[in-house]
Amino acid sequence: IPGGTFIMGCSPGDEDCDIDEYPPHEVTVSSFEMLETEVTEIQYWSVAGENPSCLFGFDGPHTPVECIDWYEAKAFCEALGGGRLCTEAEWEYAARGGTTTKYYCGDDSSCLDDIAWWWSNSSYGPQFGRQKHEVKGKEPNDYGLYDMLGNVAEWVEDCWHNDYDLNDDGEGDWDVGYPAWMADCSSGSRVVRGSYFLAFASHLRMSHRGGNEPSFASQGAVGFRCCKSE
Repeated sequence: IPGGTFIMGCSPGDEDCDIDEYPPHEVTVSSFEMLETEVTEIQYWSVAGENPSCLFGFDGPHTPVECIDWYEAKAFCEALGGGRLCTEAEWEYAARGGTTTKYYCGDDSSCLDDIAWWWSNSSYGPQFGRQKHEVKGKEPNDYGLYDMLGNVAEWVEDCWHNDYDLNDDGEGDWDVGYPAWMADCSSGSRVVRGSYFLAFASHLRMSHRGGNEPSFASQGAVGFRCCKSE
């Protein structure tokens, strides 16, 4: 992923933004490497020797691994030789792929079916309902990254902060892509990005954020991908 500067947070004209997406602020990101897909069941098994997925079997071993807590995701990435979890700023920068719109396919949610598995299109029918799908089943963004929105959500390195203005001075308080923003981790939670196959369009927006306790292994909702500094 080439380095650059972008505006992180609520996209211009996006009226669905929550308070935790403010203030939009300039962030400078150095070039880095990123897995083109979420880590799959077979990839996780090949390194960790197990498959913890709650939804094992749906669409085969090339679906994203899930039921992973933050510690397990971090350990996997670090086992790859120089790998690590992506930071939240790197994640949003890479997901946007140079765009400034609500979704990396545009501002209208009608484009989501082409790039994401979400509430609208992730059903396997009445018997099984909505589920995760095999990676690379939808179009990538301009950086060649798949499923940055939908399918499963993704752990990132950073501590959860209620907004980007920790000292309440009206400005964003973390303006670099790396390292992760680890100041004031009193909440204990870690950031989750990208949302998942049960999400509505409002949760698939580029700036939408979530957080979970790091020991929380969700019921088939959260996976991850890895990054590496150049």
